[in-house]
Amino acid sequence: PPGPWRIYGLTTSPSEHPDPLSSEIAEVGIERFLQALPDLPFRSLVATVDHPPADWSPTFAAGFQRLQGYDLREQLPSLFGDASDGNADRVQHDYLAARAELCREAMAVWATQSRLAFRRTRMLDRTNHAHPLDSLSVPEVPGIVPGPLLTPENLPLFRFAASAAHLNSRPLVAARVEAMDWEQVPRTPREIKRQLDLAFLAGANFVSLDTGLSRGAPLAGIWRDVNQLCHYITRCQMILQAGAPDPDLLLYYPAPDFWSDRGGIPSDKTEQMRWLRPTGFLDTARRLDEHGITYDIVSDRLLEKASVMDGHLVLGGLHYKGIVLPEVRRFPESSATHLLDLARKGAKVGIVGDWPLDVPGLPMPDVRRGTLFTSMQAIP
Repeated sequence: PPGPWRIYGLTTSPSEHPDPLSSEIAEVGIERFLQALPDLPFRSLVATVDHPPADWSPTFAAGFQRLQGYDLREQLPSLFGDASDGNADRVQHDYLAARAELCREAMAVWATQSRLAFRRTRMLDRTNHAHPLDSLSVPEVPGIVPGPLLTPENLPLFRFAASAAHLNSRPLVAARVEAMDWEQVPRTPREIKRQLDLAFLAGANFVSLDTGLSRGAPLAGIWRDVNQLCHYITRCQMILQAGAPDPDLLLYYPAPDFWSDRGGIPSDKTEQMRWLRPTGFLDTARRLDEHGITYDIVSDRLLEKASVMDGHLVLGGLHYKGIVLPEVRRFPESSATHLLDLARKGAKVGIVGDWPLDVPGLPMPDVRRGTLFTSMQAIP
């Protein structure tokens, strides 16, 4: 009809790559790999994923409706912040949560397909739009890439891989030292050892060194000492792999808050540190570290698997003395009801700051908020 209109365009650029937000990326990727290398002994290989970031795809609208229960195309003004109904943060949350879940589903297909052809799957904590904990729960070996950001005060940012392994009963946590930036790469065995020691503190127990470390003038002499360095790594790995983790607490990762506020947490590690610095999650994690209290980070998906035994939370075969919610504002009502059930069975629940006051997402927030209040008020 005649009159002023605002037009929104959701497009996908032509690309030879498969859809990164569907199982196509895993199925096509594995098929291409098998066709390109038909004669390799696949059972001796490690399948590694580096999931490309994507904001939209031809299958996203259907996937969103399946996950969130409504058509995103009917909420485009809210998605782009143009609506005046106050739903912008709720639609933004649902969009980011759906994008993360579609990434995780694609990774799950990759892992299943890889296990059919290879022996083990591994994924490093790299840039992507998936949930940092749920996505690292997919492979058999989650891992990190130590770098200049891996400092004692930034350890919480690198604990997702170890937490994913612990909570899913996975014995190995990888750390890969790479030579991608000559300005930032460790240039001596001492610098590499310092990074590896911090990686061990972050939970890693399975180290690989990028062969690119042997290239380039700044590192020309590093291999004179590589035998001693590798012997040190071997001794540390042997002790760490022979032991078992024994963390004190579960620390809740408030993804609903991050997806609802400021457009979601950045995928770049440097930007993540700037973004997380004023949050209660990072502050609580650092305070636990300062007091020598060990913890694993837990998501809503993983919390659903928790049970109670003798007053302790049990998850991944490990026993935790309790769970801490760090200044959580939005909390899913399904997690709240499960937490209430755990508390009634004897689990200890700690809150930093106030109780959660709202639920994330758009569908029926008033009804779900009532469930949240009822559950939270009943928790001892």
